[in-house]
Amino acid sequence: MQRIIKEADHETKKQYQEILAKTNQIFSQKDLSVKHEILVANNNYVDIAEALIDYAKKNCIKLIIMGTRGPTDLKGLIFGSFAHSMLSKSPIPVLLIKKLPQSFIESFTSGCNISQ
Repeated sequence: MQRIIKEADHETKKQYQEILAKTNQIFSQKDLSVKHEILVANNNYVDIAEALIDYAKKNCIKLIIMGTRGPTDLKGLIFGSFAHSMLSKSPIPVLLIKKLPQSFIESFTSGCNISQ
């Protein structure tokens, strides 16, 4: 799992850490190895997309999975979103996941057994 982040508030970082921990646990239970890193890029959609694509190519990643939030302002509508940038530039398949509701995140990270 890869994550490119900008500065985020403490609560958001904590939430990311909980989701990663739970996801790592699920993959480990299925004997799958999990690796995650934080990549740093300029605060520009094109630079971030290029950094992620370059990393994926160098590490033989076969699928990029990422969440979407949708455009939140006029800039997002005019210049395109990060997800759109990834879809248009990546030679590697990109799977987009709609923004998860807070209730799902809380139940996912609370330790519930989702393997049933």
